Amino acid sequence: MQLYRALLVLVILVALSFCSVIDNPASAASPFAKITDNYAATGEPLKIKKLPGNSTTLSSSPTGSADVYIMVHPGYGVFFQSRPGETDGDAKYLLLNQQFENEIEFISSKAASGATMILVLPGQFETEGVAPRSFISYLNKTAGIGPALYYMTSKSTNSGNIVADDMINLATFLLGVKAERIMVGGGFIGRCQKEFFNELTSYLSKNIVYIVPEISTISPEDISAREASAILEGMRQHNFSLVRQFIDKKARDAAANVLSISPSSQL
Repeated sequence: MQLYRALLVLVILVALSFCSVIDNPASAASPFAKITDNYAATGEPLKIKKLPGNSTTLSSSPTGSADVYIMVHPGYGVFFQSRPGETDGDAKYLLLNQQFENEIEFISSKAASGATMILVLPGQFETEGVAPRSFISYLNKTAGIGPALYYMTSKSTNSGNIVADDMINLATFLLGVKAERIMVGGGFIGRCQKEFFNELTSYLSKNIVYIVPEISTISPEDISAREASAILEGMRQHNFSLVRQFIDKKARDAAANVLSISPSSQL
């Protein structure tokens, strides 16, 4: 009987331990758990406006800029991927963290300036990912309530494709605000970003759609530690030539236009 009770207690403890991991998924995201901790998981709703379903009502709205910025899956590497084997010193971790910080600074500055920006959020972002409530907190803190800031969602968490009706709505919006250049960033290069670019340019001319190296992110699964170190070193010196080369390689079949932004408007 004592042996039975001991086994029963052990089973219960294991079950409780398992449940604690499920209830706090960020604990499995080391070392990014310390980053998600900076964005307290709260019950507040997303403050960013959803791109209106009838974008024709915005056809006469001023953009304040000839450029419209679209960020595909911002913060994806931190909030939607769990890599417990990595440590703070790993080159891939350091690169992904730098890219995350670059995105934050860019989105914050553009939102505050009133530039027209659209965030393409991953699928069911409110329930999926490493830390869904922290992700919403990150979006609210980073983007705030910019006057010309909107969001839309992709078909799923790991896809950059958009539901046809939503893509038509987006294309209508971009034509309505008379965007001269559509600047695409976010990630991952050659993955969700590429899927979004291909779909968008099936509705709009490629001549006005560009992928921007300075605000595009690379998946750690697509590069070696040595490549990550080289890209990071260049990035710290505001040299994104290696990122541009990576885009050229990954988006070659899409014939994507690549356009760098000047340091003064970059970050």
